[in-house]
Amino acid sequence: MDYVKKGLFAILFAALPWMGLFRLSTFLFAILGFICLLSGWKNINTRQFLKDPLLLLFISFYALQWIGFFIDYKNPFNVFSLEQKASFLLVPFLFTMLFDQVKDLWLWGIKGFIVGVALALIFCLAKAVKLYLISYDVSLFFYHEFSKSIGSNAIYFSLYVCVAMFSLLYYFQQKTIQFSFGVFIFLMLFFYGALLLLSSKMLILIGSVLLVLLILFKVHSVRWKQASVFSIILSLLLVFILKNPIKERFAQVHYEKYEVVLHTKDFTNYPFTGLDLRLQLWRMGFEMLNENQLWIFGNSGRRYHDAFNEKIKAYKMYSGKTGTDDTGYLNYDLHNQYVENLVQYGLIGIAVLIAILWFCLQKSIQKKHGLLLIFILLFASSFLSESVLETQSGILLFTFFIFGEWKQINHITLDNGRNNDP
Repeated sequence: MDYVKKGLFAILFAALPWMGLFRLSTFLFAILGFICLLSGWKNINTRQFLKDPLLLLFISFYALQWIGFFIDYKNPFNVFSLEQKASFLLVPFLFTMLFDQVKDLWLWGIKGFIVGVALALIFCLAKAVKLYLISYDVSLFFYHEFSKSIGSNAIYFSLYVCVAMFSLLYYFQQKTIQFSFGVFIFLMLFFYGALLLLSSKMLILIGSVLLVLLILFKVHSVRWKQASVFSIILSLLLVFILKNPIKERFAQVHYEKYEVVLHTKDFTNYPFTGLDLRLQLWRMGFEMLNENQLWIFGNSGRRYHDAFNEKIKAYKMYSGKTGTDDTGYLNYDLHNQYVENLVQYGLIGIAVLIAILWFCLQKSIQKKHGLLLIFILLFASSFLSESVLETQSGILLFTFFIFGEWKQINHITLDNGRNNDP
């Protein structure tokens, strides 16, 4: 039975990057939970769950979705939020039971995830080559055009690539993942090259810095450490020196526009790029909080979109074309997870999110667990420019890997509650 659980767990993780095409991970999660309960329900001591502070914080985070729903259960935005996130309440429970029942289960998930991301990238690359031979359009290899083959947003796919790359480096150096050195080097180069092709400005910079930090602290060979850091720096220099679509993405940053956008009231035909759009979204979010004095409890979930859409129209931002599926900026999230939590659930909501990050940061430093530390820094940074937890692909990645790595260094057994810190 253990090998069945390990196999399902590995396939579940391998299917995560493919969520845009098929929901295999969701079905496997349900099947695995059913098997886990059947095989181990007699040994479950529910009181032991309550001794894990991170589990309680995750419960609090998902409980906010239920609270928002019950406050306004007819609102379609709150209904969607509940459908999207409610089942994730079970993830920490399932992981705790599985890790207690099956030895080395987490490594099976890590291996499956690395393979799944690699296969997804190969599929995207093959599709881009096929289309390029027809159209000779170089843009097929970059940004959203590159990732859309698997139905994924380039920014979110960049997060997946970063997590796979960091996990590969960490566990290979720990000698708990057995790849040949040649395969390891190939995968690292492949993942980093894919990160550049996906062209997420913020994640290229964050991913590169965190990769350098992980190499400096985890690679034992001085020669390979120097060669790796030099290669990353050289790659970035070439990106910024040579003419290429990645450099053009950075060239779109116009700092002089940002002060202007904060004072503009009419955005008719305004050519938003990246950061200026985010500044306007955040501006409107804070206006909603101030105008309605919602700082403590927020807007009770995603129903804020109703009022937010009215603001979008009031500022004359593009609202799509009537009679078509084009809705313009309507129903956009706030592109910042901290602001998102603040607007949805007020200071209570953002306190829960920051507590999750803080507990993991503190524990990773205390236990000297570099990978959890890197993951926390990665997500905490990405939250600045994206509402990562407002999509299934983002919230699954965050919950699985943050809670999974947390359990590796702070595992609480179900039968007697003893701490088994490796």
